[in-house]
Amino acid sequence: VFNQFDVDGYKVGGYVAIPNSILEDSDINLTSEVLDVISQSIGLALDKAILYGTGVKMPVGIVTRLAEIAQPAYWGQREQAWTDLSTTNLLTIDQNAATPEAFYADLILKLGVVRANYATGGKFWAMSEQTFNILKAKALQFNAAGAIVSGMQETMPVIGGDVVLLDFIPVNHIIGGYGSLYLLAERAGVQLAQSEHVQFIQDNTVFKGTARYDGRPVFGEAFVGLTIEQGVGAAAPDPTDVV
Repeated sequence: VFNQFDVDGYKVGGYVAIPNSILEDSDINLTSEVLDVISQSIGLALDKAILYGTGVKMPVGIVTRLAEIAQPAYWGQREQAWTDLSTTNLLTIDQNAATPEAFYADLILKLGVVRANYATGGKFWAMSEQTFNILKAKALQFNAAGAIVSGMQETMPVIGGDVVLLDFIPVNHIIGGYGSLYLLAERAGVQLAQSEHVQFIQDNTVFKGTARYDGRPVFGEAFVGLTIEQGVGAAAPDPTDVV
């Protein structure tokens, strides 16, 4: 069976103007540093969109797809049937579980809801560094010998998968699944440029960077959003948490 997905090519970019006197007096290659920062900023914006994008002039984020309670307008007629994943793939666990063993058992079961249908690669788990430290602390309590801790060097224990640290993700939130089932359309990669003409009278050089992307999860069941909070009534990840 073939499914059809429509994608666009939305532009993301930014610019910064720097006085030529600063460029002339800098002891480092400031031009190279500025262009590198712009490139990293575009990459950060893309990471945000992949996780939290609204789908309006930007990609549809993983959390946005999981939080849908009705079929969205962007859903095409030639796609597979839309499914409500807001109760099955947006989940919570109690940080203050009775024991570290119980905490990890619940964590593994909740993250394990992701389905590998059609996936061609491994799993990833995106979270803030503070959240990752919480998991490592729980693992240390679970096994004082450090066996699990040693296996958590940027990998998720037992369930497997690479840990991706992104500090714009709210603390205690984990988002992940099979990355190969997120369709990312790159219409144009990062393009960098500089010009002395746009602010000639101010004697500034303007540096800019642009790129064009769109994307969306093509199989939402391959992803999960998890909140580690006190009490079972804690809210699951919300796409409005990150602008």
